[in-house]
Amino acid sequence: SVVCFPYIFRASRREPGTLADYTGSALLHTVLLSAVTTLALVGAILGGGDLMPSGLPSVLWVICFTIFFFLVRIFIRRHYLLQMDLRGLIAYDAIAFVVQAGVLAAAIGRGRVTGIAGQWSIGLSCAVVSIYWLWKERKTFSLTRHWQSHFSENWDFGKLVLAAQAFYALHNQILVWILAALHGTNLAGQFVASFSVVMLNNPFVLGLMNIVAPRVSHAFSEGGAPRVRQVVWENLKFMMAGVTAILILLVLLGAPILQFLFGQQYGGQQLTISLLAIAVFAEANCKTVEHGLLALDKPQFVAWVNVVRFVLTAVIALVLIPRYKVVGASAALAIADVAASGMMFVYFLRETSVPSVKSTASPTSQHHA
Repeated sequence: SVVCFPYIFRASRREPGTLADYTGSALLHTVLLSAVTTLALVGAILGGGDLMPSGLPSVLWVICFTIFFFLVRIFIRRHYLLQMDLRGLIAYDAIAFVVQAGVLAAAIGRGRVTGIAGQWSIGLSCAVVSIYWLWKERKTFSLTRHWQSHFSENWDFGKLVLAAQAFYALHNQILVWILAALHGTNLAGQFVASFSVVMLNNPFVLGLMNIVAPRVSHAFSEGGAPRVRQVVWENLKFMMAGVTAILILLVLLGAPILQFLFGQQYGGQQLTISLLAIAVFAEANCKTVEHGLLALDKPQFVAWVNVVRFVLTAVIALVLIPRYKVVGASAALAIADVAASGMMFVYFLRETSVPSVKSTASPTSQHHA
């Protein structure tokens, strides 16, 4: 949120001669972020003591050694997505897959399939990709003194995206906490299992979002708000069609899939899955518009919508969950996501309407004018 989102939405606006400096600054920001994360993890390990489950400290120590490469790999993916170089992206993803699969195969062969082995497989695959990319593409970034000014510039944008992401995560998680507190962990587990089935559409949604972000970023540089609106609408139509088809299939087959994956005790969740499908449909389409608002430099509105969504989810959940349990939690999520999607759409349409074109015109278009 703090490093990659500013990079993906602002790098396309920079002059070609300054892009290497900006990319180098983003890499230094990744180093700082990994250092802060490592210190936080070390503090948690040393201060957690007996409060941590058995084996967790060992896993966290591995993450301390691998978090830098993990974050660099995320940045590398964003870098290739910004350039729309999917061939290069797939090549590095393939390298990571081979390394990770090899480490896991070795762990299976030795009968040591553990959380530690899993984290090492992720860490080593990211390390191989990161080190190779940093050496091979060293001419694409430059480490200069501008990293501090770039950080100040990006922080204004990134902190709001971070807040939006945090409240979005809380809006999903609070339902599990309320269910567990009022009805026990068994019902909370049923909700999470049902949600995981509906989220089988995630590869499609996340894949398209990876493409939408750089497209709307470049669109703003090319033609300001009108071009962003056009690109968002083009991708939104494709998103709605794809998500609708997938969710219809999951609604029809969701209950059998749920029982197949988690056991017969998870039967009778058809209504839950249907309500969650509504929530996921609203959220998937909302994400497309959200990226358009970020391209228009409106992260503050995105953050506020997620705060409102979190509050709305919590209030509705406290009303519905005591009586309707898992169905109530699903209904709360659906209502909150539909409301958030509506707010995003209305604001986006207002910001990209003809009267606001001058106020949202790209720096490039203003310069040419």
